[in-house]
Amino acid sequence: MTPATRHDPPHEVRGGDPAPPSADRRSTADTARCHPTTSAICAATTSGFVLALAVALGRSELVVFAAPLIGLLAIGWRTPSMTVTMTVSTGDEAITCFEGDTIDLALDFLVTPRPEGVSVTARPSPVRGLSLETRSRTATSATVEVRPHRWGRYAIPVETTTSTGGLGVLRTRHDLVEIMVYPRAEGDRTARGVSTRTRIGAHRARSTGSGMDFADVREFVPGDPLRSVNWRATARHGALRVTERHRELANDVVVVFDATLEGAHHPFEPLDRAVRGATELIGSALRAGDRVGLVRIGDISGWCPVRGGRGQFSATVSALLNPESETLTRFTGTLPPRVAISADTTVVAFSGLSDSGFTLALFELRKRGHQVIVADVMSDALLDDHPDPLVARLWTFERIGLHRDLGAAGIEVVDGGSPR
Repeated sequence: MTPATRHDPPHEVRGGDPAPPSADRRSTADTARCHPTTSAICAATTSGFVLALAVALGRSELVVFAAPLIGLLAIGWRTPSMTVTMTVSTGDEAITCFEGDTIDLALDFLVTPRPEGVSVTARPSPVRGLSLETRSRTATSATVEVRPHRWGRYAIPVETTTSTGGLGVLRTRHDLVEIMVYPRAEGDRTARGVSTRTRIGAHRARSTGSGMDFADVREFVPGDPLRSVNWRATARHGALRVTERHRELANDVVVVFDATLEGAHHPFEPLDRAVRGATELIGSALRAGDRVGLVRIGDISGWCPVRGGRGQFSATVSALLNPESETLTRFTGTLPPRVAISADTTVVAFSGLSDSGFTLALFELRKRGHQVIVADVMSDALLDDHPDPLVARLWTFERIGLHRDLGAAGIEVVDGGSPR
């Protein structure tokens, strides 16, 4: 049963790929027509009123008062043929940032041909979720400070007003700036998976090997490195003793994201929890030396290969926010292919468990032998304001039964809200 409430997200998410990597982004808008200025509107309104009054009263001499205004409109209205070109210099190869960061955009605009008396002003249009402030402005450029408040993909449209010195102004719109805003992960949590990869990581193993945590002291065996000799124990026993330490291994983690939360019938709070939780897990796992991959299941399903390194964070989070990212490999249906999630991989899913296809995919992943952990981001508090308390009660019972079925299949569920 799906909650009946809905809250629109406080930010604008756009589809499509972001702008191509480039230090300068250029947009050209050809003029089609001019819009009248306030003076032109006043002159047209006054002359029309005088003409209507002359017709209504049958006084043809009143047309003399409207003649100068009509002549002004006939002479002053011009539709020049110009092209407005705008360039945005960001200083970086890609416009990506975190929530709360500040980005300075330098706007340079050019009008060709540019007759005498033509002035150009540019200003960004308001975008929900972003704070836009114009810092400086000249005749041919402007500097805009952008501060995002919410994660998402934002397009910043810039409107230019070109005054021709007459009764008409040219207004153009340039959609040339797109910003990818990543959620800011404050915590440091890792997946409780089974570390079976023989790579250096941060997961303590029971076996001994290279690591930092003390395990035991034993007798020296030929082949042991000299740096592992415990000289205090050697002096106490009168024979060589070495220190054994627990091995520190790495894990492969695949984040499975329920993209059906982006649907219009879902509230925004579960989507925000899922995105922030997935971003926090990806960042903390990469810092621990783990390799991370991503699987999106929804209308557009795809998977990002399991990799490590600093660049993997940007690749996976960009694919998380943008279903049309080039880093995603498409697949049909709701069950990811076996190549997307290899054996001995810990699967952490973020879902509201409201889509039956996504839930069945979790059962199939468990049948393949993966350790599956599900973070249920759908809280019971979303139905506190429902007019019928019976609906909220039945929905809670359904959630409890679903959690029980997942647990019986060996899938660990982390509840996002406490059942009633």
